[in-house]
Amino acid sequence: MDLASIRDALTQPSVIVLLLSNAVPLVGVLFFGWDQALLLLLYWLESAVIGVFSLLKLWGVGGAPAKPLFDSGHLKWLGQFAVVVVKLLATVFFTFHFGIFMLVHFFFILAFLPEAPNWGELYVNLGVGLAGMIVSHGLSYKWNYVDKKEYSRVGGGDLMGGPYARIFVMQLAIILGFMLSLPAVILVLGKTVLDLNAHVMEHRRMAAKT
Repeated sequence: MDLASIRDALTQPSVIVLLLSNAVPLVGVLFFGWDQALLLLLYWLESAVIGVFSLLKLWGVGGAPAKPLFDSGHLKWLGQFAVVVVKLLATVFFTFHFGIFMLVHFFFILAFLPEAPNWGELYVNLGVGLAGMIVSHGLSYKWNYVDKKEYSRVGGGDLMGGPYARIFVMQLAIILGFMLSLPAVILVLGKTVLDLNAHVMEHRRMAAKT
């Protein structure tokens, strides 16, 4: 992104909330001792959040109309039923292959966790970080997908493959940073930059569609 794009992005409410949610792990690292292993788990959980909101978008929750295949007569209900069936099949397919992706990713992360973590403290820290991410993705869904009617411009292929493009780049960078023993604060800042760029580019593509 160029400087003008950054200035424009910083005026968008969803971008401001995204930056605030990414500031939560930054505060955790600087003041509460969050380490790289906790960040790996937290960002893995964020991938699950992205997957859930992708399913919501697929179903058009929040105002997306189900477009019938037939516009009039007694066949209209058949068109509406067909839309529901297609969405149901897409949901099952997406949940299956995204679930496998998340499971494999989780077992990979487990290799980096300490042998005896403090699970009580870990759950609290993950809960705090995850809450901020759910709020960020939820408000972005409301403001962009629903209010700006992105549901009328997005295709099924975008929703099925979109999460992977965003998640893969971020997670690869984070894991490489972990393996290179980069400081946790660098991981958070790097992830924030990648997250911001992915968010802005995604919604810019949506706005360009007619």
